[in-house]
Amino acid sequence: MRQLIRAGLTATALVVMLAVAPAARADCRGTTVTSLSALAAQVGGGHSACLAPGSYTGTVDLSNPSSRRVYVTQSGGAVVHGQIRITSGRIVLDELAVENSAGAGIGGDCVRVHAIGANDIQILDSDIGPCARDGIRMAYNQGQHDTGVVIDGNELHDLTFNACTCYMRGGVFQNNYVHDISNDALDLWGDSNTVRHNVFSNLVANPTTNHNDVLQTWQTPGDPATGDPLTHLTFNRNVIDTVSGPDSHGLMIGGGSLNHDFSIRSNLFRDIGSIGMLFSGTGDVTLLANTFARAGGLDTVEWKLGASGTIDSDIFYEAASVGSQPWYQDSSSAPSHLYNLAWGGALLADEPTGVNADPLFADPDGTDGDRDNDFQLGDPGSPAIDHGDPAVDSRLDILGTPIQGSAVDDGAFEYADG
Repeated sequence: MRQLIRAGLTATALVVMLAVAPAARADCRGTTVTSLSALAAQVGGGHSACLAPGSYTGTVDLSNPSSRRVYVTQSGGAVVHGQIRITSGRIVLDELAVENSAGAGIGGDCVRVHAIGANDIQILDSDIGPCARDGIRMAYNQGQHDTGVVIDGNELHDLTFNACTCYMRGGVFQNNYVHDISNDALDLWGDSNTVRHNVFSNLVANPTTNHNDVLQTWQTPGDPATGDPLTHLTFNRNVIDTVSGPDSHGLMIGGGSLNHDFSIRSNLFRDIGSIGMLFSGTGDVTLLANTFARAGGLDTVEWKLGASGTIDSDIFYEAASVGSQPWYQDSSSAPSHLYNLAWGGALLADEPTGVNADPLFADPDGTDGDRDNDFQLGDPGSPAIDHGDPAVDSRLDILGTPIQGSAVDDGAFEYADG
């Protein structure tokens, strides 16, 4: 899975290829086991284990008492029909297949992380779903978030609730393909987390009353689900493609100024039902070189209750807004904005360094019959080329391309001739 995501495919071709291409097999590590009880015993002894081919039904608790890392792998063709529960750190799940469509309540999650304040938990290159509730769900652990968590290269799909309810500090969620989710992709709390180079596709509210978001966080006193504030978040080089429903959003950041210091760079947000992003009191948000294409039927970005930050070198295409810019800001919020481009919807009203002009995307209306390359800059005459902030001296675009000309290009894609 990871090899495909890192291969530099176009954003929407990536969605298709990830869905059909087989992942490269991980090495079988440790003793081969043929039952979930034998798997638990092997890990409980501080040893790596490899599931033999077959179908395994039930719940398995994994706890590693040793100081060394243990791996849970498979030799090919093994599927767990039930729930994997991780109750300690130093455990790696690698190349597993887990589905749990028959569970109910907390028993409906595919992978549960019961460990509180643990270190070194990795979930890699696995096929997770369908699940009756979450794909991955961590235990409520305010003030004791897990560290050293890496969720990398997985396919998380066909989930009734969330792809991951995550309480992490310094965690990494990257290179994952998240699709066909009925609620949120990420409910996320904690400091210094990175959400990088994922594809979030086809989040459809089911039932339609669901408040479905790509990433949501909140701070509600008395709510046991509330974790540590979301601070120093890096959200970059992600594809958000189709979040539908009357109350659907890209990023929904509630909780006031407790949440702060977000770097949101080189992402594509396309076709979002209600609001592309909402920052409620969030401080020091940087929106740099993102493409927003029909990213919110109500507002593309909302800044409320003293939210602060910078809107820099972004493209707003067919942007909806109830304000006077391609975004909305209330009277208490005053984000700075410079070197942006807008076209086809709400336009820039008072930005001396901005431009209202057609960015000349490759195929923004999908007339070629697919969604590949739609929002790349398709013409060397595009006004987005080299129009970005000259103070930005480095970036990787959504496909891993560095700055190509005299300045960063507006939007998520650098123009690459040929």
